[in-house]
Amino acid sequence: MRGLVLFVFLLLCGCASKDRISLVADQSQQALTRDGVPALVSNKRQVVMLRPVTSVVQSGGRPAFVVAIYNPTKQPIEFRASGISAQLDHATKGPVGLHVYSYEELVAEVERKQRWAAFGAALQGVGAAMSAANAGYSHTTGMYSGNTYGRYSGALNGTYSASTTGTFSATTYDSGRAYAAQQYASAQTAANFAAIEAQGRQALDALQNSILKDNTILPGEWVGGIVIVDAPAKSDGAANYRIDVQLPGEVHSFVVSQTRV
Repeated sequence: MRGLVLFVFLLLCGCASKDRISLVADQSQQALTRDGVPALVSNKRQVVMLRPVTSVVQSGGRPAFVVAIYNPTKQPIEFRASGISAQLDHATKGPVGLHVYSYEELVAEVERKQRWAAFGAALQGVGAAMSAANAGYSHTTGMYSGNTYGRYSGALNGTYSASTTGTFSATTYDSGRAYAAQQYASAQTAANFAAIEAQGRQALDALQNSILKDNTILPGEWVGGIVIVDAPAKSDGAANYRIDVQLPGEVHSFVVSQTRV
């Protein structure tokens, strides 16, 4: 499962430099560390925990957070993923909203990437088919040289010799070789499409199993999942932003600091 989730994150972002994510607790929150990753617990009528998926992320990529919600009351509560928002504290522009990606948006993005990959595989398959169609032809070129001997007749009785040189070319066609090349190209194209389909299915399964969605949280129940936020713009290598989790009657706010490693 962890490998599937990391596959999705690598699919959705990518840069070489790294950022470190830190969480800033207020007086009503408890700071925890789990497996070297910081976490915050906000305890109000409901309990909400937030922690980054990893404490070090790719710079310019989308940070991802685990959000877990506990309902200690005796009544079910309705949680809506659209109630999670993020806001960047920009140095010059002031508060700026950061986009929080919904499950539907992430699915559409994976499917779009899969369509582009399939289009590229189709173009590659066309090129391979054209090469295979010409694979049966063999072209031979070369040079020849030699001497010609003869005998004069008539008044000029005697012998003679002459040298000749030139070039030649020939084209032959081997149907068996062409057929083998076409079969190989067809099999390779089919394998490429199968790999793209498998990777897309793996990514969609990871989203289905990990991204936080709408839920009715029953009494005594924990519900959790992953939230992906747009990459924050940094000033002097740092970005400070807030993630708000809205529940019926209350909002749990978490302060995040993201700095260049």
